[in-house]
Amino acid sequence: MERRLAAIVAIDVAGYSRLMGVDEAGTLTRLKEHRAATEPIGQARGGRIVGTAGDGILWEFPSVVEAVTCAIEVQAAMAERNAGISGDTKMLFRMGINLGDVLVDGDDIYGDGVNVAARLEALAEPGGIAISGNAHDQVHGKLDVAFQDQGRQSLKNIERPVAVWAWQPGTAAADTISIAGEPLPLSDKPSIAVLAFDNMSGDPDQEYFADGLTEDIITALSCWHLFPVISRSSSFAFKGRQLTIDQISRQLGARYVVEGSVRSSGDRVRISAQLIDAEMDHHLWAERYDRELSDVFAVQEEIAFRIASAIEPAAIRSAATKSLRRPNSPDAWDCALRGWWHLWQMNKAALAEARTWFQQAIERDPMWSDGYSGLAAVGIFSVFLVSRSLKPEALSEVERTASRAIALDHSDAYAHLVVGVCASYQRDVDAALVSINRALNLNPSLAMAHYCKGTALICGGRPEAGLQSVQNAIQLSPHDPFLPVWTLDLGMANYLLGRYDRAIVECEKALRMQPRWTAAMALKAANLSRLGNRREAGDLFEKVKVIIPDYRLEGLHAAFQILDSDFEMLVNDLRLAGWDS
Repeated sequence: MERRLAAIVAIDVAGYSRLMGVDEAGTLTRLKEHRAATEPIGQARGGRIVGTAGDGILWEFPSVVEAVTCAIEVQAAMAERNAGISGDTKMLFRMGINLGDVLVDGDDIYGDGVNVAARLEALAEPGGIAISGNAHDQVHGKLDVAFQDQGRQSLKNIERPVAVWAWQPGTAAADTISIAGEPLPLSDKPSIAVLAFDNMSGDPDQEYFADGLTEDIITALSCWHLFPVISRSSSFAFKGRQLTIDQISRQLGARYVVEGSVRSSGDRVRISAQLIDAEMDHHLWAERYDRELSDVFAVQEEIAFRIASAIEPAAIRSAATKSLRRPNSPDAWDCALRGWWHLWQMNKAALAEARTWFQQAIERDPMWSDGYSGLAAVGIFSVFLVSRSLKPEALSEVERTASRAIALDHSDAYAHLVVGVCASYQRDVDAALVSINRALNLNPSLAMAHYCKGTALICGGRPEAGLQSVQNAIQLSPHDPFLPVWTLDLGMANYLLGRYDRAIVECEKALRMQPRWTAAMALKAANLSRLGNRREAGDLFEKVKVIIPDYRLEGLHAAFQILDSDFEMLVNDLRLAGWDS
């Protein structure tokens, strides 16, 4: 068989099963008409159809630029053809594009290059396009088209994660990095993002030091209570990316951006920092510090003070200075920095490493709270990322550790949050809200606290209030690693409020980020069932059984720890759609 490099375009129809269920003959007729109308567009760009099956179409192009241009033109043509057609019968194409090596057998093509394109098509929005990272590299700067970075995603039966970029009609003609979707509007308050400081030491092992110093500055700014501070998770999403301050500002919804660098050598540290007003496109403040390592706490506080003074000069004069929590041992601080750095890697091995470093921080300074709050955070994140459950004895240990941190420093917001999460796991919503609200009073910009408050409210039967809290979390951390979970909670809140169309939108967002997430499929199916689209809801059950052959509805209670009455409603909606496990 011949091999060659090709640009592959995979197309299918969004909601095809539902359309066929409503009007089988009419849907098939319209599909044939749309194919006939769009085929000349591909031919004019040098493409050829190499496969059609059901609602799918597979094109091959010798050029990625031509393939993407064709895809944009096809979607524009489909938009015109759909003009004036109701939402229930409108036919929308989803398109996936990949550049890859293919096997050629006569008129057919095979291989991973084709399979990746098909998987990407499933990630595309109805009316949109998803392309692989290697395809994006070929068109970057050559087309006046905006693609949004969706991060690296695991695709079914594809060995390695694939970088995914997405296009939607109406996006601006500039590459963006939004995982959640459209760039965020600027907050009414002067929100600020502190980007990860560059490690200028020439030693990759010092990366933890630069990241830790940045996190401490974020914490110090958050404690001023003067303006929203974008979370560490989202600010650090831009680390190593070649984007302008304006692009970053728009993607985070932050008017002010802080950037800087750190160089440490022996017992000396040099820190440079600058504050930029992205909206006005000018620098407000810049400074360089060359100090002994023992003075680093004073430098962090001064940077936070100077930034706050530049943004809110009137308010700062009456605000009480909130010092960073300082250990008696510099070694303890270094261990804690390493612990937080590993924790934020968000994987099982890194969590084990983080635990070791936090334990060492406690050994070096048992009277400093950070080691204890970090150790408690490891326990909670282990639930989110590893075990998905917390045994009673482990829960008690996490709670004791967080309480020890609070006893040493009542202003430790993260420790209060962990105590609140422990109460949530015990289904004590009122106690959970007391501790989480304490965390938010101490640090109003703690995105995870807003989320935990939201989920406690949703699970406690107050979805409207919970919806707002989760939205606050996303506003503060639009690129958070837990964004799929947060998005699905928005779906649950809307489901409980009877806003089924909106809930489906949120479920589909979550599935684009986690395509094999069965809980998201189940919640989407429940909403489809509510809207009467039970055939499409049943199709989702078939997908779930491929992923988990022995799937049981009872397992959803661990994913959605909602009130028993709400859970019964969810299960009933699924059973009406044929989810009969």
